[in-house]
Amino acid sequence: MTLLGVQQQRLADLHLCLYGRPFHPELFQIYAAEQYRRPAYEMDAWIIGCSHVITFRAGQAVLTELTTSEEGSLGRRRLLQRWRLHGERTCQQSIDHGRINYIASFQVEVLSDHLYRQIHQELVEEGRRRGLLAEFSQWETDGLTPFGYVNCELCAREMRVVAFHGFPAERSLVKTQSIFELNAGG
Repeated sequence: MTLLGVQQQRLADLHLCLYGRPFHPELFQIYAAEQYRRPAYEMDAWIIGCSHVITFRAGQAVLTELTTSEEGSLGRRRLLQRWRLHGERTCQQSIDHGRINYIASFQVEVLSDHLYRQIHQELVEEGRRRGLLAEFSQWETDGLTPFGYVNCELCAREMRVVAFHGFPAERSLVKTQSIFELNAGG
């Protein structure tokens, strides 16, 4: 079995996938993880290389957001949506008869060397102060390490997730913003 998140990802191959099921942690090389619990829901956040897995559970309903270049090895069982990560886009999905809404936006930015270095430093410093951060010195380019940074904001009936993934060889950043929300009665 090959673990996802062990090899360096290429930005051109990344997708944002939404599944209606959880994944077992043994499928991934997890570099940073956190569990969150509220009375109405629970959530797991994992950084797996320059990508992430967010699993949101409310009762029997499950939504899993996955950014990866290797989604094919996970199969299509309960795959709800799949979007290639390029440019800028907003996407949404409802499950459990509209009881749970998922809204996500993502953008991929290619920056000048100077601007990339500045933003890279700011995001890594912020990640060291709060949220989850994983840096990958084994894939360093020009003194900059690829990284994954995930920050979660918990509210009573929704979870907001902001994730950044840095690709210094391409001077590119991927930013995803996701909201998992429970509607009234959920």
